[in-house]
Amino acid sequence: MRSMRCRRGGNLRLILSAASTSEVASYLPNELKAKQVALLSVSDDGVGMSEAVAQRVFEPFYTTKSQGTGMGLAMVFGFVAQSGGHVRVDSREGVGTTFFIYLPVTGEVDFARASPREIEGSNDQSSYVESRGAVGAAAAAGGRHQTTLPDKKPQVLIVDDHDDVRFLTNNFLEAEGYSTTDVASPAEALGVLADQNQPIGLVITDLKMPDQQDGLDFIERCQREYTEVGLAVISGDLRELSRAGGNLPQNVAVLSKPFTRPKLAALLQDFTENIDKPL
Repeated sequence: MRSMRCRRGGNLRLILSAASTSEVASYLPNELKAKQVALLSVSDDGVGMSEAVAQRVFEPFYTTKSQGTGMGLAMVFGFVAQSGGHVRVDSREGVGTTFFIYLPVTGEVDFARASPREIEGSNDQSSYVESRGAVGAAAAAGGRHQTTLPDKKPQVLIVDDHDDVRFLTNNFLEAEGYSTTDVASPAEALGVLADQNQPIGLVITDLKMPDQQDGLDFIERCQREYTEVGLAVISGDLRELSRAGGNLPQNVAVLSKPFTRPKLAALLQDFTENIDKPL
């Protein structure tokens, strides 16, 4: 865990148990309250986090490290949500951090036989800060992946060479009720767009994809050949949007990294409202 790297030695404690009635009532969303829920807690006695940091630990691209990607805990959040579960964090600076992972039980489990597994001790009591939010099922990493939801919202094509970014973007989109297809390159994306049996309403693409066709070239080709498709860019460096003069391509929405689910939802809402307006 991040905080354990800041101390020599340190204690890590993993406990698997049934979630208590009070845990279920206090922390779980309504869709989990009627189910039997397993609880995995992972605790350390490292440096802990401030409340401000703890509130953002599950956000994609958020990091306090100079070399961090900000995707590790966002991926944890996505995997747990993909499994129909919930995750929260308790932390206190100078004391330690505990992550609580709640997962619905699908078979017979004898929790009395599930004993704590401990590495070099246990964690002190930690204060509570929760980061919550529900996201839907997501793509497995690598290759083309498609999900279809019973909704009239447009099919969204995600283009990014990073598996973790596609995974999180998929989660966010599906939580908002959008059907998705994701690919790792512009070349694959053009193949999807050419498929008449899979109409795409919106393309969300990264700009910088090493060893791939330039993202801006891909956008310009989409504008020429697929005029009915909406276009949006997710980028950590908006200077990549222009080769000269600082002007954005016409009719292309922009979402800057780091982004949150509400920001992505706002972009999608704007796009949907625009296509629903009468001519």
